[in-house]
Amino acid sequence: METLIDADLAQVVDEVLQTLASAKRVSPDAPLEQIVFDSLDQMRLLVAIEDRLQFVFDDAALQPFCLDSREALVNSVAAMMNQQG
Repeated sequence: METLIDADLAQVVDEVLQTLASAKRVSPDAPLEQIVFDSLDQMRLLVAIEDRLQFVFDDAALQPFCLDSREALVNSVAAMMNQQG
């Protein structure tokens, strides 16, 4: 069962993806590899998520986000946040 925190995180990630998609002039529903396809896009995604959540990821503990699906992306963001306590 999805918790409220998971739902909020999913909403934040979705809003960030919409913003990035708009900047690239692709559909917000496009596959993730069309929205986030290089390391610069990964950094844009990371910074936007940090900004929206007012949370700073530990640079030493950063792992690439899982971009297999939107759910996998949300799970990888949650895992990194939980890793930091």
